[in-house]
Amino acid sequence: MPISSDPNATAEFFLEVDRAKPAAKRPVFLVRFMTGRDLAQIESLIEQAEAQPSTSDGNAAAYTLLCRAIAIGVVGWRNMAGRDGVPLAFDAAKLESLLGADETGWSLLSERELWELATLYSFAARPAGADRFLSAWRREFDGASSAPDATSPAVA
Repeated sequence: MPISSDPNATAEFFLEVDRAKPAAKRPVFLVRFMTGRDLAQIESLIEQAEAQPSTSDGNAAAYTLLCRAIAIGVVGWRNMAGRDGVPLAFDAAKLESLLGADETGWSLLSERELWELATLYSFAARPAGADRFLSAWRREFDGASSAPDATSPAVA
């Protein structure tokens, strides 16, 4: 995707867990195009989150840092629903509470999904070469390989 000259333009990002869902129903995050400064700030927040020590009751400091990183570029979403199936309206001011666990422990995103969103969403709004990086990362992340199994017979 080319860099946009329209400050209101957005790109779409979805989580790997949602890849198989029909496009019309797939939860999608809307990502604004970001400056180099924005991208550096996101990277810094993620590095700070990675450096946070885990505690027995979770890692609230890392969670807060990841939500701050997400808030820099995620400006909306589609097809997001709460536990009861009711669509959730996006509210940037309430993003941290929307992504967090409720009083019963239910959460819109798992910890793994929160990390995936924070670390990868910015690639949706980068030049087309970033698509190759994102695809390669996802292949490595899920262990899938495009190479044939070494024990498989060759196809003629």
